[in-house]
Amino acid sequence: MNILYKTGTDFRKEDLQRLYESIGWESAKYPEKLCRAISHSDFVVSAWNGETLVGLGNVLADGGGMICYIPYLLVDKSCQGLGIGKALLDRICEQFCDYMRIDLIAYAEKVPFYEKAGFAADPSCVGMMRCQNGYGTKQ
Repeated sequence: MNILYKTGTDFRKEDLQRLYESIGWESAKYPEKLCRAISHSDFVVSAWNGETLVGLGNVLADGGGMICYIPYLLVDKSCQGLGIGKALLDRICEQFCDYMRIDLIAYAEKVPFYEKAGFAADPSCVGMMRCQNGYGTKQ
């Protein structure tokens, strides 16, 4: 497998939807909103196996060099364990190396991955969210 990494938001809606579906993320049910969200990111890096989108990471940044946030970092289920997620995260961290902090919310089973990349849980903080408009409901 020869993975090509790209920056930018030149995606087809179907490519994004297929990637998000491959790992069972609910976001895949909202392809138009997902495309808008990714296209409005401050930075996007993607991984491609030929014409197939197999990984993506995006960042929202404050523009002042203080804090940036990684809303999405995902790798196609069939390509996990090949170093693609680490390569995407490395590119994000390199791009925002002058920022004071890079934040994210990790699923519990992914915490060791992020710890190996230098991230640490802050025991004084709790990740919180407010799901709306039917999002986040189990069906």
